[in-house]
Amino acid sequence: MGCFIKQLSVLVLVVLFSGCATTYKPACRHEALMAAMVVGEKTDVVIAFGKSKTGNHVQAKALIGDKWEWLSVDRFGVYVSGKDSFEVIKYYTPKQYLERFSLKYGVF
Repeated sequence: MGCFIKQLSVLVLVVLFSGCATTYKPACRHEALMAAMVVGEKTDVVIAFGKSKTGNHVQAKALIGDKWEWLSVDRFGVYVSGKDSFEVIKYYTPKQYLERFSLKYGVF
């Protein structure tokens, strides 16, 4: 668990530094992991993976009360939002998704 927290901490720093930039927007995978990390401290979260018109897409979802809510991120924080326009294929825990992301992009 300690190694996972270290990896997640590094990823958050990358997202935070790039998330505040004005010249580019973080990828959905960065935003989903950020939302899952922040809200996951208080409740259960999952990361939905699926297909959009432009390719693969992910978005975090959290159990708030007794209802699963979609999450979004902007430079001011994480907030409950609507579902982005994509078809969900599979749900991952944040740890499962981070491992998948790490293997695909060679991050850690």
